Amino acid sequence: MPRLVALGDSMTQGVNSGAVWKTQWSYPALVARALGESVGFGAGFDFSVPNYGMGGLPLNIERMLHDLEFQLGGPGLDLIDWVLAAKPALEQWLEERDEYYEHGYGARARSYPGPYNLLACFSFTVADLFGINGAYCDDIIRQRRWDERAEIVEKLPSSAVYRAARMVLNPGARFEFNELTLVDWLGVIEERQGPIENLILNIGLNNAAGTITSLEIVETGPEPPKTALHEEFSLWHPRAFEASYRELAERIDSLTDARVFVATLPYVTVAPLLRGAGPRAYGPRGGHHEYYVHFYLREENPPKDSFDHLTVEDVLYIERHIDAYNAAIRSIAKAKGWHVVELAGLINGLSGRGDYTPDAYLRNFLADDDHPLLKLSPPPRMELFRVDESGRRIAGGLVSLDCFHATTCSLGLVGELFVRAFREAGVEFRTPDGREVNPEGVRLPWERIIAVDHLLKNPPRLWIDLLRAGENVSEIWERIGGVISLFSQ
Repeated sequence: MPRLVALGDSMTQGVNSGAVWKTQWSYPALVARALGESVGFGAGFDFSVPNYGMGGLPLNIERMLHDLEFQLGGPGLDLIDWVLAAKPALEQWLEERDEYYEHGYGARARSYPGPYNLLACFSFTVADLFGINGAYCDDIIRQRRWDERAEIVEKLPSSAVYRAARMVLNPGARFEFNELTLVDWLGVIEERQGPIENLILNIGLNNAAGTITSLEIVETGPEPPKTALHEEFSLWHPRAFEASYRELAERIDSLTDARVFVATLPYVTVAPLLRGAGPRAYGPRGGHHEYYVHFYLREENPPKDSFDHLTVEDVLYIERHIDAYNAAIRSIAKAKGWHVVELAGLINGLSGRGDYTPDAYLRNFLADDDHPLLKLSPPPRMELFRVDESGRRIAGGLVSLDCFHATTCSLGLVGELFVRAFREAGVEFRTPDGREVNPEGVRLPWERIIAVDHLLKNPPRLWIDLLRAGENVSEIWERIGGVISLFSQ
């Protein structure tokens, strides 16, 4: 009997620094370890996760900067270095990944046909969990392969979202699985492996995330749009969101009697992808800026008529929508008897929204002055990641280099939140050999989590050069920005 299955988007999948790659260290995988389950790629593991090679899809910014540093001899690159040396090196690096996923091993069917316990895909909205299948992904890949106008980021694998999704939906390219959506796989798991004991559901951020990647609000109507039209919208109307979420809940209910743990949604506007500009004296507590731009613009208050931006009214409008999404999630969960996990409170609190400073909130959440995270200097925060000239982290640590997704340590905090919810719900915890353990004694392997968070221990020193170059290397930032936008289609 499978003890844990997870449904969701990029956060559940474990995306960081622009790519899905360390799926075995996603927060559901950490929860599975706490339950005593083995975690690994493919068959033979209690909690099975997909494997993505070459640093993952769509673009691993962390690995890219490390490789460029090795090739170019950085750090210390000036603007001329970026234009004359870094750009060609970057083009070659990207082409290697394009070849791998378009024509190489990354494009081949896997020997393991599924199912995975980690049923998550970056960029998916609520409706995509029951609206997109392997056949749909194949159609999009074929249509867009030679259509450069449809490519958001040149030199990257075409239709990276759908290539990554297909590797979860139908990894073995089996005809009999081609019509299955991620939700449909729940029924297959129950049929083949027995009743699912616990199900994590964390979905909905991409129903609003496009607003901060595009700096534009394009809202749906009150009815959910068709799957083929999702990419046209950056924000879902609350009624459309609720209708979509309700249909998702009904489908899950019809396939499994699992104990469901459903997450609320943090504000997408707290991501350091956005930087406030102008006076900070707006909003309910006067904590909002006059307008918001993308973080890499160097000028403190860039002129609004020269750069794309969101006004404070835009930001408050987005946040009210997310409040409405969460009201719908809580209402549907209550009706279904599901357990609500207040992920919104965790992420918003770590961002400084609420009654505590970010550091105080982290300390209160961990409730252990000897916790390994609190021994890091400086304490990890949800802010722009920064390093000094020697490559030592001097700021950030909970948000990766795409300035949108969590680091491994941040995913550990999400895992900690779910473990606590599991304890409160009376879930049985066991050792890997099957012996029951006292739930109060269950702890995540934080020393190991920190050790595998290479961004904390060995950050790419070229990051400081890239930040210093700012908008003067706009082509590189456009590529990175294009990658981030892939997560909100």
